[in-house]
Amino acid sequence: MDLTTLTYLFVFMVGFLGVDAAIHPPDAILEGEASTAFKDTTINSTLVSDVLNGEAARISSTATIMTRPVIRVGRLQGVAMSIAETFKMEQVAYALQAQLGHQPDQIKISLFGEGGIAKVLITGTSHRRMAPFQEELAQQPGETIVALLQRATVKGMAHIDPYVTALNEVQNHAAEKDFSEAEAIINDAMDRLPPTPENFDRSLFENLNGLIALFRDNVSEARDWFARAEASCPDFTTADAVSAVNAAFSDVQTGNYKSAAARMDRLLNEKPPTDPVMLSTAHMTLAAADMGLKKQDVAEQELAKAIAIYPKGSSAYDLWSDIKRAEGDSAAADEMHQKALETSASFENYAEIATLYFRLAWSDNKAVMRSPYSNPEKVPGRTSGRGQ
Repeated sequence: MDLTTLTYLFVFMVGFLGVDAAIHPPDAILEGEASTAFKDTTINSTLVSDVLNGEAARISSTATIMTRPVIRVGRLQGVAMSIAETFKMEQVAYALQAQLGHQPDQIKISLFGEGGIAKVLITGTSHRRMAPFQEELAQQPGETIVALLQRATVKGMAHIDPYVTALNEVQNHAAEKDFSEAEAIINDAMDRLPPTPENFDRSLFENLNGLIALFRDNVSEARDWFARAEASCPDFTTADAVSAVNAAFSDVQTGNYKSAAARMDRLLNEKPPTDPVMLSTAHMTLAAADMGLKKQDVAEQELAKAIAIYPKGSSAYDLWSDIKRAEGDSAAADEMHQKALETSASFENYAEIATLYFRLAWSDNKAVMRSPYSNPEKVPGRTSGRGQ
């Protein structure tokens, strides 16, 4: 290639890479490859990428009020990058992207065979969130290669966005209450945070620890974690609203109705959430506190507000049904229960909110009870990981 052609190509790439950065702006690139063949198994880089794409989509689909990262599986593509690959100038293109301020996290998952078993090498670099790292996983007895790749994707995603990945692990293992992977991600992420009195990210992880404590029926520990989360982020940001609602939930659960009502009054009066699900949940939690304080009429007014704000939520109808049944109004209770069932097919609450998983207790000495309603599943879950 002569110097004139190379110069024109360079100028062309600079222009189009600027367009690519605007049109294709992922926060992270997750790339997979298979470096060897496996006995009686057909594995190639396309299959690896498909598994990574499915698992990354499953994790990223977690219902969260926080912003989720944009993940691209496979190399960043576009007109300029395609031309760069044609002329074997990918490194020049990546350098140009860096100059243009486009520096996504890079996670690579390589599948290979060693000693008769499948292994995965996970490597990553980032200019924002993490130091370069390398981790190797080996196939466990009875584990399929697909399940190994899914497990590796969780490890990679934990570096890209530890909060959403840990949140997904909590939700994914709520039934069997095995939160070991979630806790490992949370602990590692919190260890990396600066020890400042206030920290937005730490508040998020402390809130997750509170949810885990609730799943383990340890309400006092949950209340402590939610209080820590409030203290770590006290300015009514999104994280503070989440922890305030959850702290009020644990107050209601332990019979501290005045504390729960005060928390929700402060949230609703000083800076009410703009998100309708959060705002509805705050009114519903206040209603439960009012019931505990024997303010039935006020409680029903709050439930009416909660439903008006977010009519697709099952939990408010369910709570109102309980209240009506306690009053002896079976017809109204059955009507509210029916509405709860009807909305359960489409409602969505956020995975960091306790009322997604548990029922609000508005009378003393009630055990922590799981909610019969949950978010509809949008992305198929992972495979069992076991061979046939």
